[in-house]
Amino acid sequence: IPLVLAGHWPLVREPTSVMWYPEFAQWCGTELTADWHRRFNVAAVVYGHLHIPRTTWYDGVRFEEVSIGYPREWRERGHPRGLLRQILPYEGEPAPPEQTGAGPSAQPRTPGGTL
Repeated sequence: IPLVLAGHWPLVREPTSVMWYPEFAQWCGTELTADWHRRFNVAAVVYGHLHIPRTTWYDGVRFEEVSIGYPREWRERGHPRGLLRQILPYEGEPAPPEQTGAGPSAQPRTPGGTL
């Protein structure tokens, strides 16, 4: 059974690199959670804190930022793509090579991770 980790905060810091105010990144992606996507051999990670809906890949693992944000944000950049996001089964493109790792979480993924 594929494992999906879901929470409010991103597990890794890399998604915060696009924030306008990087000082807010201090509450995102601690060193304690930075390897969870590899250690627990997850299929996907779902979070929403950043209000920047998108799909990113770290170490070959898909990270889905699924927040819908505030109405004022919709006016500025449009409504987020679809209110529902299919997590499993994943039917999209495989991880692009240039997005499979960066920063402290860019270590080889451990096959058959354990809980």
